[in-house]
Amino acid sequence: MFSKLIIVRHGETEWNQEGRKQGHANNLLSEKGKVQAHKLSEFLKGEKIDCVYSSDLLQPKKEAEDAGTYSA
Repeated sequence: MFSKLIIVRHGETEWNQEGRKQGHANNLLSEKGKVQAHKLSEFLKGEKIDCVYSSDLLQPKKEAEDAGTYSA
């Protein structure tokens, strides 16, 4: 059986732009980060994804929403 592991880092946040450390804070994506999230969603289209592990912060959910890959 073959498994494929895809590791993705979050898109750029406003704090990333400013060079600030984020720690465990809920920061929103910058405009560039939103573009990155959208590009990632395009790249992953067609991938069969069985499981997703994510941070408990709001950012991953918001990033998925911004990319159009998640809706609650």
